[in-house]
This record gives sequence, C-alpha cells and structure tokens, in this order.
Amino acid sequence: MNMYLSTNRPSSARKLWTTLQNDGSAWIRYAAALIEYVSWNLLHEEGSTRESAEKMLAQAIRGNVYVAYLLAWPHTFERAMEYTSEVVEGGMCDKKSGSMLEAIEYGCCCYEQEDNGDGGEEEDRGMGMWMGTDGSLDWVRSVVLRVLNTNEGGGDLEEGREDGLTRADLLSWETKLNKEEEEYEKERAEKEQLRQERDAGDESDDGNRGEEEEEEDLDVVMYAGMFRTAMDWLQDAGEFLKEPSYDYINVEEDGAEDGMQDEDGDREDVKEDNDKNNEDDSNSNVADGDSDDSDGGDGGAASSSDGGSSDSE
Repeated sequence: MNMYLSTNRPSSARKLWTTLQNDGSAWIRYAAALIEYVSWNLLHEEGSTRESAEKMLAQAIRGNVYVAYLLAWPHTFERAMEYTSEVVEGGMCDKKSGSMLEAIEYGCCCYEQEDNGDGGEEEDRGMGMWMGTDGSLDWVRSVVLRVLNTNEGGGDLEEGREDGLTRADLLSWETKLNKEEEEYEKERAEKEQLRQERDAGDESDDGNRGEEEEEEDLDVVMYAGMFRTAMDWLQDAGEFLKEPSYDYINVEEDGAEDGMQDEDGDREDVKEDNDKNNEDDSNSNVADGDSDDSDGGDGGAASSSDGGSSDSE
C-alpha cells in the first residue's frame, strides 16, 4: 500500500486494502485513511467524500489511538520522544497492534532521517507518507479537535451505524497506556524471577544465559512517559481547546460538496469577524477598551502553544 501511495496510485492501493480489511495494524489502517483522504480532497474521485475519509480515519484511530496524536502534533512529539530509532530498527514482528511501540514505529520512523538530513525510503512509509501529502496532517488535527470539543464524528449515526469517531475513542489513550505499562511491568517481573531461579540452579547454562541477557526488551514505561510528557505540553498550551482549521480543504473550481461548502463558509465568517474587529480597533479614540481585552485573550491562547504554529506546517 505504501508503494502505491508513493507512486500516486490510490485506486490500486484501495483494491489492495479490500483484501486486508481484517488486518488491524496501524500500517494498514492509517494507510487506508490516507488513501481515502487523497481520493476525496486531492483527486476529487467520484464516490469519495469527507464522510468516507473520516470513517476510515475513525477505524484507524480505534485500532491505534496514539498514532492520531503523533500525526496531529508531529513536532511536539518529535521534541518529546527519544530513542525512537531503537523501536523503528527493531522491525514490526514484535509490535502488537494498537500498542505504543507500534505507534512509535509508525509515527517516528522518519525522525532519525530528518536529524541526519537523509530521508531515504523512510519518506515512503508511515509518517513520511503523511508529511508528503498536502493537508493530511492538518486534516487529522482538525478531526481530532472537532471531536474532542463537540463529540461530533464523521459517521452516519442517525442510521444506527456506529462508525463515527467519538470523544471516548480519543480519550482512551490513557487507559490503554496504563494497561500496557502494567503488562510490561508484570512480564518484566516474571522474567526476572525466572532468571534468578535459573541462576540459583544449573550453572552450566552460563553461556546461553549471557546471549539471552544481551537481548533486552524495549522499555515501554520509558516511552509511555515520553508520550505523556508531550500530551501534558499540548494540554498546558491549550492545543486541545483550539478551534479546528479547514485550510487544508482543496476545493474544485466547479464547486464542492455541501460539507466542504459549509466549512468554507465558516472560514469566511471568521475572516469577516476578524476584519470587523480590526476596524473597531482603529477607532480606539472613542472605544471603551472592551475590544482590547478581547484581542488580548485571543493572542494569549495562540502564544501559549509550544508548537501549535509549527505543527500545522
């Protein structure tokens, strides 16, 4: 699927997706969401809509919620996540679907290449594919913000189809992360107990034991702590309270579907309001100061973000 996406062949990628729908990995599900986004917003293919794209994104987020935040605020997580190369270079065979390690492998696969100035094949998979697709990261962030603040997903819930994203889906990351940490600590304790029993028993296994001890498990607790740090930064900066932006929408010359028209109308209303506020500010000699207070509040929200402006790039 990554190959088809990198060569701009979404139709072929979609056909492959139909044979992999039961695969729960982030690599498959998020690739399917990206395919639908490209088909809807960039290529304007018949049958692809904003609703169909958000449905695919909802399925991907339910499969691995951590990836959604990595995509929505990539620069913040890049600052917080360290030692990601150890996860990426370890391969996919030992990463559970929906796990933090799977999310790091998918969402951080191009961190090391960016630092070294060498993109290579990492640009054609995982986060690299999203970063190379116009507006895709902004789209994910806008969907996440809209659902967090309004609980309005993209599914057709009126007809009983529970395929829309919900606030509970997005907030499930903390419960899932706590469970992963508990399981990791339990497994580590069991392995330590077995090692101690073996050490106290047959000393003839020293050679084999040495080889086994060289292969250490990835520290899930350490990576979980880094993820929480990034989430705290975003929370403190007020990122989760911001209004979603729809600047990513690529409108066709001959018009757009109703949903896109509504969103463009919202953008125009905001622009008109801002223009009106600017006119009011220019008459400050007769104003009573209320407009200054309003402008200061808006500026504070924007300036408090540690990576809001850079994340939307």
